[in-house]
Amino acid sequence: MHNLWDKDIEFNPENGEIIENEKIERIELIKRYGFAIKARKIQLSAIKSEKLRLANIEKSISAQVETLKSLVDWALNDGEKVTEKLRGLSIYRTTRQVVDISDESILDDIYLVETISKKPNKLKIKNDIDDGIEISGAELRDSISLIIK
Repeated sequence: MHNLWDKDIEFNPENGEIIENEKIERIELIKRYGFAIKARKIQLSAIKSEKLRLANIEKSISAQVETLKSLVDWALNDGEKVTEKLRGLSIYRTTRQVVDISDESILDDIYLVETISKKPNKLKIKNDIDDGIEISGAELRDSISLIIK
């Protein structure tokens, strides 16, 4: 995707790497890359806004579906079936028992399942590596922050 700010930069569509066509002065290259970053940040912002807009639409439609299901559930008798063969519609109601938990904290332990999750303690790993301890599966790297407005 090209735009006004990065018209001279070509990217490999498979891996996103820059394809250099010419030798460019270092400062000019930095400016071009800066504008390319700025353009992509604008694109990311637009994508985030669109995702939020679509999430709101999804939430609204899901609520509509639930409302319509409640109305159909209210109107149908247990075991009754309504069909519309021409457009492939079949609606029926069955009853089954489900468990609703109103307050998990007062349930006896025999009704609870224990789950365990782990995640790396990056601060401890960094401190240990700084102290000279080799940790397989982890390494320190320099992280550069660019502020482009």
